Amino acid sequence: MACAMRTFAIVAVMLALWVPGAAAGLMEGMNVAAWWHGLYARPEARESLLGLRRTGADWVAVVVTCYQRERDSTEILCLEESRTPTMDDLRTIIRWAKGLGFRVMLKPHLDVLDGTWRGLIDFGREEEKWRAWFDSYRKFILRYAALAAAEGVDLFCVGVELGGTMGRVREWGSVIREIRRTYPGPLTYAANWDGEMWKVPFWKDLDYVGIDAYYPLTGSFSPSLDELVRAWNGPLRGLGCLAKRVGNPILFTEIGYRSVDGALREPWRWDNPGKPDPQEQALGYRAFFEAVWGKESWFAGAFFWHWEVDPDAGGPGDTGYTPQGKPAEGVLREYFGG
Repeated sequence: MACAMRTFAIVAVMLALWVPGAAAGLMEGMNVAAWWHGLYARPEARESLLGLRRTGADWVAVVVTCYQRERDSTEILCLEESRTPTMDDLRTIIRWAKGLGFRVMLKPHLDVLDGTWRGLIDFGREEEKWRAWFDSYRKFILRYAALAAAEGVDLFCVGVELGGTMGRVREWGSVIREIRRTYPGPLTYAANWDGEMWKVPFWKDLDYVGIDAYYPLTGSFSPSLDELVRAWNGPLRGLGCLAKRVGNPILFTEIGYRSVDGALREPWRWDNPGKPDPQEQALGYRAFFEAVWGKESWFAGAFFWHWEVDPDAGGPGDTGYTPQGKPAEGVLREYFGG
C-alpha cells in the first residue's frame, strides 16, 4: 500500500508539471522594449511584466537602444535625456523581472537616427573611421556589460544585426574578450535572418548563436497553417548546418509577426500599411510552435518581438508586433503553459 501511494504521488506531481506542447529546457522568452527614458521605471511596466508572466514566459530580453546620427558617423550616443532608458531605468526593470521569476537577457541595440538600417553600417577601407567606431562601440557595449554583471543578468547580447561590420574579425575579437572580462555570464549575438549568420566570425567565442528569425513564410495574404509549417523546412535545414559547423546551440533572439494583413509575407516590415489581422499573427505564432518548438536538438528557445511596457497596449485594432490582448497571446499561453 505504501509503495502504491508513493507511486501515485510521483505520478500526480508529474501530471501537475506537464504542459501540453511545452518543451523542457527551452528559453520561453519575450523582448521587452521601450524607446524613451523613464518608461521602464513606471509602475505600469511592472504590471505589464505581470501580464507577460501569466503567459508562462520565463525569460525577458530587456532592450536598450543607443544611436549614431548617420550611417558613416563614428560616435555612438546614449540619449538618456530623451530616447534611451537610463541606467536606473534598466536596474528597475531588471530587478522587477527577476522578482517576478524571470531570467533576463540584456540586449543593447544600436540604431541610426537618419533611419538607415543598422546592418548597413560599413566604413569600407576608411581605417581611421573603423578605429573610431569600434572605440565608441567598445565604450557603449562595455557600459551595459558592467550593468549586466552588477545586476546578475543571465545572458548578455554583444550586438544586434551589424552585418556590415562582420569583416572586422580582429576588432570584434577584442571587443568580445573585453566583454568576457567584464561580464562572467553566457554571451550571444543577434544575427539577421538574411544570411548574416554565415558571415559572423566569432560564433565559437560565444555561448549561443542568436538569430533574428524574420523568415518570409508565404507569398499569400491568406495562407494555411500547413503551408506555413512547411515553409520552415528550408530555414531549419540551413540552421541545422550552421549549428553543426559552429557547435553551439541556436537561439532565436527575435521572432515575431505584426497583426496586419499580409504580415507573414515580410515579417521584418514594421511599416507596411494594411488592415488589422490579429488572426494572421496568431497563425504565424502557431506555425512556429508546430514546426520548430522542441523539434531540433540544436534549438535553445526563442524571444518573441515584442511586449510593450504599457499593460493596455495591443488589442484587436492594433497592427503592431505585440501579442498583448490578441489571439497570439493565447497561443503563447498554450505553448508556454501560462
